[in-house]
Amino acid sequence: MMQRDFHHEDFRTFLARFSASADLIVTSPPYVDARTAGAYGVADAWTVQDDRDLGDAMFAALRPGGTALVVIGSPVRRWRKGHGTERGLEPVRWLLDLVDRVGFTCRDVLAFGRLGLPGAYAGRFRNDYEPMLWLEKPGGEPAFDKTPLDGKALYKTSGSGTERTADGAMRTRVRSGDAVENGIKRRGTVWEYGNVGKSHSAPAAMEAGNHPAAYPLALAEDAVACFTRAGDLVLDPFSGRGTTALACAKLGRRFAGGDLGTNKDGRPWADVAAEIVGGLTRRDPETDG
Repeated sequence: MMQRDFHHEDFRTFLARFSASADLIVTSPPYVDARTAGAYGVADAWTVQDDRDLGDAMFAALRPGGTALVVIGSPVRRWRKGHGTERGLEPVRWLLDLVDRVGFTCRDVLAFGRLGLPGAYAGRFRNDYEPMLWLEKPGGEPAFDKTPLDGKALYKTSGSGTERTADGAMRTRVRSGDAVENGIKRRGTVWEYGNVGKSHSAPAAMEAGNHPAAYPLALAEDAVACFTRAGDLVLDPFSGRGTTALACAKLGRRFAGGDLGTNKDGRPWADVAAEIVGGLTRRDPETDG
């Protein structure tokens, strides 16, 4: 049976278990000024220092060449006197810390596209995405295979386009390669999942867990398929209802998750996730590695 462990503990304690041994970390940590005890069962609000500590702990847990894919955002608040409401910039500050102080390579900033809630949104646009930081620990060979994310092109791509070179000049680039020749739609920097509200993003048994900030199973599956090889070790230090764990079970990867929070009934999310994922994989032996 493929490794699948859940731990009810702080991310610092959890990630310290895996010194330079993890191949991938997929997670979505709490956002500054957005975590409440009522929703997560954790009394302390998430802080800028927590972000910095998480960066250090992820870097230490990953093997050289290991990858972290982190969904991170910031709420709209009155952050500064005299400026009205504005989107928080802590994810930008954290990315700079991850690169400049911690030592990660920022491979790219991707977008987790999902339809926002309908509403008036007076004075601003509906938010249909969250940033995903694609980070790599230098010093080793990363796992990267984007072909599992391929789709079928709606129309044949041909002809040419333009791009700007490093010296500022424009050059013509002819579209070519297997994607063009075989009608493949390659994944870009926007990972679009549409409506990911309740009943749209995971099996019913997992949705019933009612986690307040879950991402869709399809996102976890795409990340694990793209950034790991069979048998690799994947971590999620905020494993919630077990979304990443289920993706690993389906794809034959080892998994360990940690979460300090509890649900509204006071049960540790680690116990809830173990129960949900265990039940789903028992009913479908193919997902049990």
